[in-house]
Amino acid sequence: MPTNFFEQPDTEHISGVLFSNAGTIVKFSRMGVRAGFGDPWVSLVRKGVLIDPGAGMASATPFKP
Repeated sequence: MPTNFFEQPDTEHISGVLFSNAGTIVKFSRMGVRAGFGDPWVSLVRKGVLIDPGAGMASATPFKP
């Protein structure tokens, strides 16, 4: 397999290759628990802050679904 992807035939209309690191171990664990896998004695908690750009950068709303 050639390593220079953009020099291969029929790739002249492709402008980039996308990468996302959104598939984290934590997300994978949450998906497993939601699908019914895992130990019933273990719980996962997701929490963070939601930034409201209209209110300024100093304004953040905590969330914990």
